[in-house]
Amino acid sequence: SFITNWFRKQPKKRQMVLAVGFMLLVILILFDSPDDKNKKGTGQGKPGIEGKPGQATYERLTQDQKVVVDTEYSLAMDHFKKQEFDEALASLDKVFALVPDYKQARVIQNLCKEGKTRLQIAADEKKKKEESERIKARTNELVEQAQVRMNEKKFKEAEPIFAEILQLDPENPRVAAWKAEIEQD
Repeated sequence: SFITNWFRKQPKKRQMVLAVGFMLLVILILFDSPDDKNKKGTGQGKPGIEGKPGQATYERLTQDQKVVVDTEYSLAMDHFKKQEFDEALASLDKVFALVPDYKQARVIQNLCKEGKTRLQIAADEKKKKEESERIKARTNELVEQAQVRMNEKKFKEAEPIFAEILQLDPENPRVAAWKAEIEQD
């Protein structure tokens, strides 16, 4: 379909953002039950968890506490949308300090944790790729230096470079070929 083709043409990062946004939308729709809509009209306040004796719910909070919960939840949502997961989790912790369950806060908390994990994996992969490119560039530089020495028949100067190359690339075929060339001379 058109949407699928359009989605596949997007960069990977945008695909991830769109997927997370879509999941959030689906979750919000699924958890917005008719009971919650009815409570809004009855003046019972925003939904927390059903009141167990001694357990804090949104309805049992003071007005100031409700303002803190609403504000921190709103901040958490803003941070979540910006993929600022640590900040979102910190705001959610403030919500949970006052009420153990509020709207979709637990769902958002889990999505933030998953998002952090995905971002960490992406950062690790990027770092690994950069390190691999750095090693490849250094290896190529050393291979060029060794090639110059080999062309000039300066075998003694080339051999220490071989060792450096093999530390970076233990299976480098050029070193094996050069060593065989040195043995023939």
